Amino acid sequence: MTAAPWLLGMWAEAPSGLAADATALARKASDMPGLMRVSPFSQVPNGGGAMVLCELADAAAASALRSRLPVALAPSPENPALLATSAPTIQTHTLRVAHAPRHSGDLQDAAYVLSVRLYVPDTWREEVRQWLDEEHYRAQITVPGCRWYHGYEPTDGRFNFLNLWGLDSPEVIDQPEWAIARDTPWRERLMPAFADTARSVYRLLPS
Repeated sequence: MTAAPWLLGMWAEAPSGLAADATALARKASDMPGLMRVSPFSQVPNGGGAMVLCELADAAAASALRSRLPVALAPSPENPALLATSAPTIQTHTLRVAHAPRHSGDLQDAAYVLSVRLYVPDTWREEVRQWLDEEHYRAQITVPGCRWYHGYEPTDGRFNFLNLWGLDSPEVIDQPEWAIARDTPWRERLMPAFADTARSVYRLLPS
């Protein structure tokens, strides 16, 4: 499986039960048409936060899952601390571009994922989109240990770009090659556009 056309993402930046939520969600919503897979992640290095990515086939599945979240993640005797206590940020996304020149591009074809969410004002949005697609991901994907790139755009919520990078290890983004590929004159000129950024590396958990 390559990049899903739709993605529902949940992020909790503080210690929470979000990873356990993913197991409950996968079980309770497994019969939902269009839900392809639920993948839980734990934030590194300290594991304090979590991310859950739900891969979806189409807009109808994304809408159905969003409406079922309160029921699917409702606390129960076997899972008393679910969505109500993890209080994640939740956004629905559509796929803009996916690139995996040397690997399958499957979301789970990487032990670690770098998630970068951007809020960009409307006046900058088209150029940021152009920079991401014409320069940024094409340069970053050449760095050793970077397996794939999935670029999504949310349909709701504050952030308007979601960038996911499949990594062999968290240290990939600490290599000099990563900074060289990232720090270009075009990016420097766009820095005022990045009004808000949420950036973390996550480790894939068994689902």
